[in-house]
Amino acid sequence: MNPVLPGIFILLAAIVLLLRNRRRLGLSLVMLGTVWFYAWSISATDMILCIPLERDYANLAGYGSCENFPKADAIVDLGGAMTFNTNKFPYVQGPAGRAWQCARLWKAGRAPIVIPTGQGIAETDAVLLRDLGVPGSAIRVENCARNTEEHPKYLTEMLGASEANRVKVIVVTSAWHLKRTMMMFEKYGPYLEAIPCPGEVDVYGDASWCWARFLPTAAIFESNVRHFHEWVGIWWYAWFR
Repeated sequence: MNPVLPGIFILLAAIVLLLRNRRRLGLSLVMLGTVWFYAWSISATDMILCIPLERDYANLAGYGSCENFPKADAIVDLGGAMTFNTNKFPYVQGPAGRAWQCARLWKAGRAPIVIPTGQGIAETDAVLLRDLGVPGSAIRVENCARNTEEHPKYLTEMLGASEANRVKVIVVTSAWHLKRTMMMFEKYGPYLEAIPCPGEVDVYGDASWCWARFLPTAAIFESNVRHFHEWVGIWWYAWFR
């Protein structure tokens, strides 16, 4: 579900009404559409959406330092750190912090292997992990998972986890993504003992209110859409799956 679509629908309805000389109602919808897009473009909305997602996980980033983090059998890097454009040049996004955190945990001896998981991960996160100092011998790629639900399914199979062989994994992803990720691991990876670890924090560390929170930007719009999508996923799995 994307909040862009209702906004577009409101503005298209406004245009139709204006063309039919329904001026008052048409202008009202123009104003409603403008307010709609403004609300989705300010960081005040992002705080409302993101802080509840990050609150339980933002302070877990290393338990003060990676050396204090619990030891596990594997460190899992949920894909999303990098993409390629059409010319095959790497494009590092904010979630590259996931790979960086995995490398820090591995160097601290928290687990013997790092598993980047997700389609296309061999050409993206696995490359970044090697550049960050994790040797290829310590990287095992899971290249099939297409979404958050499939990560624990394929990891269970890869690691041979079962009721008689429970496997402890440190799951690294964005702090705002951990709430849904833990839901997926609990439901679809019951034999994996998942320890959450944020790769990066979007909002929680800078949660002060000021006038700048009400200035619209395209970047914040994208962030709001991403965090809204996360809530939709959480509600969907809580109610229907």
